[in-house]
Amino acid sequence: MFINRMSVESLVNATCGGELKVEGVTLKARITAINNHSGWYYVSCKSCVRKAIPRDGVYICNGCGEPVDYPLALFRVNVQVEDGSGSTSLVLFNSTVERLLDISAKKIINKMPPGDTSVPSELQPLLGKELVFKLKLNKYNLVDGLQDYGVSAVYTPVGELESAHAKNALVAAGAYLVEPPADAADVPESDNTRKRKLSPVIGDAPGGSNGTP
Repeated sequence: MFINRMSVESLVNATCGGELKVEGVTLKARITAINNHSGWYYVSCKSCVRKAIPRDGVYICNGCGEPVDYPLALFRVNVQVEDGSGSTSLVLFNSTVERLLDISAKKIINKMPPGDTSVPSELQPLLGKELVFKLKLNKYNLVDGLQDYGVSAVYTPVGELESAHAKNALVAAGAYLVEPPADAADVPESDNTRKRKLSPVIGDAPGGSNGTP
């Protein structure tokens, strides 16, 4: 849950600048909006789960190139997330959304009017959720510097663990100062024993898709 943890700002800066060399990072952020510019689901090949395209009345798989007799409707939800440092876009795929909402894309589609492309009310519970996102970055992120980072897993933040991680990050950065004993104020300080005050942290704490399938 803390592997290669980054802030939104450090992630965006590192990928846009071509500086990030790892494919897997984690990010703790809150979902603030659902971006519906590319829809919230896609029609998939049953065999390889790649996108299937309608062609002459038949769905053809973009991956294996075969006709798809029984295409699937799978979630692909683009969300906007924020932390204290900035905002970016992530892509939540089918298994993640099903686990968060306990409903399938097919069930939602069956309840909607034909041709309705709006964001259904069933997706609204995603808004406001603060989660730890495990991201799997690809060439669109690492080489082209694009956002829409693909999410491979999500976790519910645990307060005690998050606090411990933040403390460890400060220690690793050399910026954590242990508080002196309560009676330390009664002991005269010499020039050699005077405690150095905590300096501001400079830079990011050490840490550490996305096209349609």
